[in-house]
Amino acid sequence: MIKGARFILACFLGCATFGAHASNTKPLQATDSFKSLSEQVLAWGKPTNTLVVMDNDDTLTMIACPNAKDPNNCQYLGGAAWYSWQSDLIKVDDPMRIANNSADLIEASDLLFALNTMVYTKDDVPTVLKSLAEMGVHLMVETARGNQTISATEDQFTELHVASASNLLSHIDKYAPKFAGLSSLASPYRSCDSGSTRSISYRAGVMYLAGQDKGKNLVCFLQQYNQGKAADQLLSHVVFIDDTLENVQSVHEAFASQDEYTLAAYHYTALAAHKKALTHGDMASRYQAKATERWCNIISGMTTNFLLPSYSHPCS
Repeated sequence: MIKGARFILACFLGCATFGAHASNTKPLQATDSFKSLSEQVLAWGKPTNTLVVMDNDDTLTMIACPNAKDPNNCQYLGGAAWYSWQSDLIKVDDPMRIANNSADLIEASDLLFALNTMVYTKDDVPTVLKSLAEMGVHLMVETARGNQTISATEDQFTELHVASASNLLSHIDKYAPKFAGLSSLASPYRSCDSGSTRSISYRAGVMYLAGQDKGKNLVCFLQQYNQGKAADQLLSHVVFIDDTLENVQSVHEAFASQDEYTLAAYHYTALAAHKKALTHGDMASRYQAKATERWCNIISGMTTNFLLPSYSHPCS
């Protein structure tokens, strides 16, 4: 075992392994199904001591794309793949670039979060979330979105249903780790990532990290939660899932020296082809053109109809 950590790396149906990361630990796991989460919990047999931690964008939820073959019915604008594409365009002089720097791009992204509802990445996601809760598992979302997106994120989660009488926000809130009976902390507060000065928040079971290290902050969160608890109440087993490989690796590395935890970390690949299609393949230019058209229509509508629009970046 690497540094005494106990990592559960068994592969389930639909999973595939990928190469070792920089810290030389054993290969992590890739999965295209949320069912891997419930299968892992069942394999451990300690549901009440287990925390399932999920990324949001392109893992738990996504921008709607009901028909990937038709750019008019597949929206990339505002999604994680679009943000990554635009982040690359900042570095070059490109007519489809909508921001001149990272700060402007974040502002544009925040605007789009406020304007969009989301859908689940797969139809069975709410079924898995419901089954995990029924087993007694604790649930939590760890998102790269910042504090300024809390209202938009909560609105989006409220529009998504887990069961007939429960929306996603209330479901996560109900089964999230609680401090003094509350699934929120006084926020914003200082991140455990010493390399960052930005504050984070934990509200209704969702941790808003503003792009900070997910591994370090998750370990810190668990240490705080477990402090003073009886052995049978400790969160000792963690299942983590994220569509961004770097985040999975950071969690894996952060837990490598934590003997008190058992970790299963998954790279979620269900949207890998969808995300790649924005910049690679026969449809890429059409997707990019449609995303740019949608953005320009939004800017045009704001500048035409608002006396003092909140965002007025020129659209070429």
